[in-house]
Amino acid sequence: LFLLDGMALVYRAHFAFIRNPISDSTGRNTSALYGFTNTVLNILEKEKPTHIALALDTPEPTERHRVYPDYKAQREEIPEDIVFALPHVERLSRAFGIPVLKYPGYEADDVIGTLVRRAEAGAYETYMVTPDKDFAQLVGENVYLYKPSHRGDGFDRVGLDEVKEKWQVAEAGQVADVLGLWGDASDNLPGVPGYGEKTAKKLIAEYGTLENLIEHAFVVGHGPRLEPEHLPAYILRNSARSPAGEPTRRGPDSQQAALLAVLRKHGRNRTLAAMELGIHRSTLWRRMRKFGLTEEPTGTGGSEARSNSAEKQET
Repeated sequence: LFLLDGMALVYRAHFAFIRNPISDSTGRNTSALYGFTNTVLNILEKEKPTHIALALDTPEPTERHRVYPDYKAQREEIPEDIVFALPHVERLSRAFGIPVLKYPGYEADDVIGTLVRRAEAGAYETYMVTPDKDFAQLVGENVYLYKPSHRGDGFDRVGLDEVKEKWQVAEAGQVADVLGLWGDASDNLPGVPGYGEKTAKKLIAEYGTLENLIEHAFVVGHGPRLEPEHLPAYILRNSARSPAGEPTRRGPDSQQAALLAVLRKHGRNRTLAAMELGIHRSTLWRRMRKFGLTEEPTGTGGSEARSNSAEKQET
């Protein structure tokens, strides 16, 4: 199973060519799309995954924004060239037959974290395709980081032993504790003032978790005194990977609503409808029959999809 962190891969590809951008015939910068395409092709051709999906962020605020309003507040606006590339990245992925997963109120990290935990339960070998160091906390016996090179022409495979060595932890989950204490400037998480990378790793190695460290704050003797209010950074960091939110769990009602929305959008063009859902046309037909849809809704002035039960009521 390969899970692609879409936004991180697109950003990395865009800035990899920032000095020598790749452009199309109209002069439009296509570096992000080019680099992303290289990454996907390399994975499909070299790794031949049995399962694969692309996870993307949405513009809606997440729980982290509500808990900590300054979360990622320092980041600049998304470059125009990346905004241009994103719809094409989605279209490209669906053309490859790769499902695109987006859920309002959740980041791609949440989706990938949830699927990783489910895949572990199913004994899948899982690869998280991302340059984001945060994902190190999810690495396990059958879960790996799969970090692409800047130009999409190579990968580094990071396993549990590498994570333990780099982060000086006994288990991968403690990476969240290290980051909570150390902070993460890229996400505008300040961590605990006065505690840097080396001290954070040393203390988590000794005390195990950030909560346990705070409980023993009086005897630590390293840097400024720890206080309970320093805990939110850990909560923010850890919640990003927790599968508790289950953003990918969708009941029959939400599945039917999503199906109806796509059918209304594309009318009788089943090919486009299937592509947007990231499924084969035969799967689209099976879902339509599952929900008793007798015909596809048209976008304007067309017929509305109706269920068999609705037709029986009318008659």
